[in-house]
Amino acid sequence: MTTNPATLTASDPRAPHFGSALRGEVMLTRRRTAVWVSLGVWGACIVLFAYLVSYLTTAGADWYTAEQQDQILHAMLPQATAYYPLASLPLYGAPQFAILGAILGASDYARGTIRTIVSRFPRRTSLLAARLANVGLIAALAAVITLAASILSSIGV
Repeated sequence: MTTNPATLTASDPRAPHFGSALRGEVMLTRRRTAVWVSLGVWGACIVLFAYLVSYLTTAGADWYTAEQQDQILHAMLPQATAYYPLASLPLYGAPQFAILGAILGASDYARGTIRTIVSRFPRRTSLLAARLANVGLIAALAAVITLAASILSSIGV
């Protein structure tokens, strides 16, 4: 029985590893416009719904006392930037991040490139770890966008 020299094994030094898989995942994610649109929509939701709508409905409203209005407006200032984005996460953040997860997880299946990608990795653990690390990087980027939108909106209030 002869072996095909063109096939890669897990111990082969030419076999792709975690670093190359992560580099490829990040490069593909950077090129996907749907990821950037989704993150932009998330930032816009923070600015519009968490701050602008809350400010417009409380400032000068007759149904709030002056003390209640002052308390709500102080909660929108930079000292409390974490409250409004975290409070709005279950309402419109969860569907937004579900869409982002679907884009990241299923785009290779939709484009038909999953067979090529999987065939390059004899061990799937490095590929799956790279995909998980890529999702972690996108989550960190979403956190930075959330914090920046929150700080800028609270300064505007």
